[in-house]
Amino acid sequence: MPKPMRIGLLVEEVMVGHVLNLLHHTPGVVKVDLELGDTKMAKAHAKANGHAAAAPEKVKYRRFHGEITGADALIKLLKRGPKEPAAIREAFKKQGRAETSVSAQLHLLKKEGIIEPVGDIGEGYQLTKKGQDKAETL
Repeated sequence: MPKPMRIGLLVEEVMVGHVLNLLHHTPGVVKVDLELGDTKMAKAHAKANGHAAAAPEKVKYRRFHGEITGADALIKLLKRGPKEPAAIREAFKKQGRAETSVSAQLHLLKKEGIIEPVGDIGEGYQLTKKGQDKAETL
């Protein structure tokens, strides 16, 4: 019987699933051990004092800039009136946020019924009644 040999791999976080799928379908692979010690998820589930840490709560929006999410920043911006996409991207850039994150935030807020397009596509966005109510709580 062949003797199994241990090898180590370092894989980019975004490619872990793809690599694991390839390993799973590769003949000769006996066992795959995951060492996730450097990842955020592994740290969240790390044991402290012999007890497993509580699983992190699922958060719909990530919080990168203090306690304000990109969605909240967008709602506050639109509270002042309708804005064009270019103006929204510029405001995100001034806040130190990625300009590319605007599209994701717009999509999520449209899906929730908090914002709506103004005029033709690309002209801008404004808060709906639901969005105005949410803006009052921020």
